[in-house]
Amino acid sequence: MGLLDRIAECSLFNPDRYVHFFVANQHVGYTEKKFASRLIDSSFSPTFLSENGKLHVNPRLKTPDERTKAVEKVLLKLREMGFVPGWRNEQYPVVRRFGGKPLLSVERAAVSLLGVRGSGVHLNGYVKRKKQTLMWVGKRSHLKPTGPGKFDQIVAGGMPIGISVKDNLIKECWEEASIPREIAKNAQSVGVVTYLTERPDGLRHDMEFVFDLKLPDNFVPMNVDGEVSDFFLWPLSKVKKSLAEGSDFKFNSGLVAIDFLVRHGYIKPEDPEFVGAALGTNAF
Repeated sequence: MGLLDRIAECSLFNPDRYVHFFVANQHVGYTEKKFASRLIDSSFSPTFLSENGKLHVNPRLKTPDERTKAVEKVLLKLREMGFVPGWRNEQYPVVRRFGGKPLLSVERAAVSLLGVRGSGVHLNGYVKRKKQTLMWVGKRSHLKPTGPGKFDQIVAGGMPIGISVKDNLIKECWEEASIPREIAKNAQSVGVVTYLTERPDGLRHDMEFVFDLKLPDNFVPMNVDGEVSDFFLWPLSKVKKSLAEGSDFKFNSGLVAIDFLVRHGYIKPEDPEFVGAALGTNAF
């Protein structure tokens, strides 16, 4: 096992299991065939249609608001039937590409079931002690619907509709680790990590905005929203060892941590896994 195993876990996609999903004649994702068949079930109003083997939102729904309301009715019925677990009452945009005008918004729990693109923010919080770099690692609550009990960045969260990336990061910094705005605003944008992979909750087709933040040596994170059960301050050698030996990190958080190790020179070009680690964190 090794770092490349973590990357391989984020690139599991069999297109034969999915149908292309379109909204307003724009291809927005890949929906698993079984879930697609539920969406077009005759017991629902014709919100979803099948045409030439592709899934469409009914073109009679002309506006984002009309589509949002119609799709939500279907998803709520499927939730009652137990087909949309982990409902969070958070609306996420459905777009052709990040930054585009939303074609509609959907409940966060349905993003992976529909196979539409998602996005989020991840913050690598670290400290410097003499010549050593240490990383704050969060442990996710066992009550989380995804990755319960897994290791994570000190701060990580999805990108709901109607908020900027930096404002969302600052919000998540406080909720997840009690990092105040005056410190969080100093986080440095360092790029994105992308992946397309099949997970138990559906197809994850995501782009994570990655930030680094050097924290004060005496800072101790405290969780506010109940989503993190504990925090640990690890040397990078322990971070790398944990990643290489198993799947203790949440799948996408592992990618972000590997990206940090590459960028900060902890995985060097001489390392046999260097090229795979450097390239494998962006497979959108």
